[in-house]
Amino acid sequence: MSELQGGRHILASDPATDQGLLKCEAMPVTIVAAKDDKDAPPKFEMIAYAGAKMNLTGWDLPVVIDLEGLSVPDRSIPILRDHWRDRIVGHSEKIAVSKKDVRIAGVISGSGQHASEVVKTSRNGFPWQASVGARARRVELVEKEASVRVNGMDHDGPLYVARESVLEETSFVSLGADDQTSASVAAERALNRKESSMDFDKWLKAKGLDPAALSDEEKTAQRVIFDAEVKAAKDKKDGDAPPDKTPEKTVQATAAPSAEDIVAETRKRLAAEQTRVNDVRAVCGDEHGEIAAKAIAEGWSKERAELEVLRASSPRAPAVITGASDVQMSALVLEAALRLGSEEKEEFVEKDKAYNEQILDAARKHRTSSIRAFIEKVCRMEGRAVPLLGDSPEIWAAAGFSTVNVPGILGNTANKILVSAFNAVPSAAVRVGKKLSAKDFKTHTGYRVGDGTVMEKVGAAGELKHGDLTEGSFTFYVDTYGEIIGISRRAWVNDDLGAFTAIPLRIGRKAARTREKLFWDLVKANTGSFFAAANSNVSTSTGVDAAGYDKATKVMEEMTDDEGNEVLIVPKFVVVPPALAGAARRMFKSSNLAVVGLSSTSAKKLEGLASNYEGVYEPISVSHLRSGATNGSDTTFYLFADPNDVAAFGIAYLNGVEAPTVEKAPLPSDCLGQAWRGYFDCGVCQIDEQGAVKCDA
Repeated sequence: MSELQGGRHILASDPATDQGLLKCEAMPVTIVAAKDDKDAPPKFEMIAYAGAKMNLTGWDLPVVIDLEGLSVPDRSIPILRDHWRDRIVGHSEKIAVSKKDVRIAGVISGSGQHASEVVKTSRNGFPWQASVGARARRVELVEKEASVRVNGMDHDGPLYVARESVLEETSFVSLGADDQTSASVAAERALNRKESSMDFDKWLKAKGLDPAALSDEEKTAQRVIFDAEVKAAKDKKDGDAPPDKTPEKTVQATAAPSAEDIVAETRKRLAAEQTRVNDVRAVCGDEHGEIAAKAIAEGWSKERAELEVLRASSPRAPAVITGASDVQMSALVLEAALRLGSEEKEEFVEKDKAYNEQILDAARKHRTSSIRAFIEKVCRMEGRAVPLLGDSPEIWAAAGFSTVNVPGILGNTANKILVSAFNAVPSAAVRVGKKLSAKDFKTHTGYRVGDGTVMEKVGAAGELKHGDLTEGSFTFYVDTYGEIIGISRRAWVNDDLGAFTAIPLRIGRKAARTREKLFWDLVKANTGSFFAAANSNVSTSTGVDAAGYDKATKVMEEMTDDEGNEVLIVPKFVVVPPALAGAARRMFKSSNLAVVGLSSTSAKKLEGLASNYEGVYEPISVSHLRSGATNGSDTTFYLFADPNDVAAFGIAYLNGVEAPTVEKAPLPSDCLGQAWRGYFDCGVCQIDEQGAVKCDA
């Protein structure tokens, strides 16, 4: 839901859905051991958000959280790992929100794997960062030409400002989204790094190495050798000291290895570990990255990694999704994988409520643009024989379309890509037109709600007069527009699945553009003198300025019915050609933005305009109205009332279905396997002359 306020759109989020969810990765985490009780859990401190602009997954523009509108619960909030509810790390003890940042202190109270891993890796120096999980309740869209001041900083549009949000949880993450932040993790160490850091740099330089030029991995390897030498030197020093009379200590000192032995042993272990890692990566290859990561982390041998790869590569029966941990391969996974591998925007796939996070994670590993790879995955999922690599396209097509899932997955994928592309096209027609529904392709009759402005008084006998709908009627009908979708022989030979997934993208966009063209062509055609002086819905010599809008507004707000009664219609939208878009937007801009950089005289004029028209109408630019288009003009614009009140024009859909549809179709001669048709049933009509005013500048 959107409402214009001073040139900025205010968007209200739906708390029942994931819309408005903010996962704002940010500032450093500091972990410290409890001082008084060695058995007490470690504590942490973090700056969770520093008030800056962030680029977040699922948001098409940068986001700034307004700290003045951030609500914090009275209770403790959970501290998680990567925003997974079942990955508990701890809880908060104190949350402080200032005008510039959010600070959280708490306890690592979790008892599972993820809490232990956070503590353990922190002690090893891993730079954990924080990610606050907040839910936006009200979001403001700042347009490209505007700027806004939030959290003591100026931000230029386009961007979103989360004016009202609620803090729900905080997570430990490996990377952050706030560019102004950095990570710093502190924990008790076996060695005192602070005291030895300068000695380590000197040690590197003595070996001819530049500390600033070394990578993190190289520094880690050198640090292990350095620590070993330090420990060996310390042990040797203890061995040279006067021996303790206790026999045990004398024996220990005598048996202490030399510094050279320790360094040699350390290097040997590092070399063995590097060899193991290389062997695991060679066995797993690019197709089994998940197995490789697990094998390296858990210290698997080369032989165990080979066994796991063999198990993963063998045919298996269809996987059934029974819970969050049982997502390996399914029709939904492959459907999402095809969409992720297509030209469709990934954010649209991620927003599809049919896919949970586990399905999307699995789909990312199986995304492909190869027809044969897709059929191979389905055959393995169903336990069927996979065609040979050198088999003809006809054999691959026969094998694929003999499966249970291939036709359905391809059809569902095409339908979702088509609808996604259709909805991605901005539609001015939908905003100013009224939705109508037709049950078939015949001509239908609709009735205007604006006729019969006032009720008549009931007589003494209590008799009510019947209303007459005949004078307030209009007609409408729908037509069908569409194309055939299939995998051509050329696509099979080239093994190019992208040629298939690109077609519904094109059809979806063409359907949206068709609807838009039908609507605005009807508006411009002025069929039956819809806009005429006799209908009191035209305004001539109307400029895109205060005087012009005063004149056009007066025309609409003074409309009356046939009996002279006021109909009480007010404009909501100002629809202009691109040539007038800039002037129209400036009319409704906030005054505190309009006066920047102008002389005092000009600023006062603009302040006057903004005070009169700020947030009154919503400006919409429509390219179909341009001078080069049929019946277009760069000097003509329109005022539209709210279509839910009095609609000037309507858009009709068959059975109320507002988007295109994909279904199976007879197989054309140039397709192998299966074809689908994508079609769209819609029509446009004129409804009520009083719902709009045509203005000529």
